[in-house]
Amino acid sequence: MAKIPHIAIICGRYEGIDQRITDTYVDKLVCMGPYVLSGGDLPAMCMIDAMVRHLPGALGNADSAQEDSFSHGLLDTPHYTRPAEQALGSVPAVLTSGDHAAIQRWRRMMALGRTWEYQPQLLQGQSLSQEDITLLQTYIQTQQAKQT
Repeated sequence: MAKIPHIAIICGRYEGIDQRITDTYVDKLVCMGPYVLSGGDLPAMCMIDAMVRHLPGALGNADSAQEDSFSHGLLDTPHYTRPAEQALGSVPAVLTSGDHAAIQRWRRMMALGRTWEYQPQLLQGQSLSQEDITLLQTYIQTQQAKQT
C-alpha cells in the first residue's frame, strides 16, 4: 500500500460514517481487529505508520523492516539490552554464550512459541520443519512448567 501515490483515509467517529459515503467513495474497508474504539483516528495512525516505514529513508536502516514482526510470518523474539544482569532479571544465558547456532535456535523457538501463544492463527498454513515442531514443543513444555 505504501507505493500507492494517493490515499485518503476516512475516519468515522462513534457510530461510523454514513453508508452512502462508503458506497460512493470507499474502495477498501479495513478492520484493525475484533474490538471497538471511539473513532477511526487511532487505526488510521496505525495504518499510516505501517505504510510509511516501507518508504525509502523512513527508517534509519533500510534492512530493519525486513526483520520486524510478521516479516517472516511469525512474531518477533524478545529483545534485551545491557546490562545483562539487572534488578528486573537476567538476559537468557544462551544470548551471551557466543554460540551463534544456539542463539539462532533459541530465537526461532521464541518466534514460534510467541506466535503460538499470542497469534496462533499465524501458524496456520505455515510449513514447519521437524526441528520447528520440536522447538515449539519445547517452548510449550517450558511455559507449562512455569505455570505449575
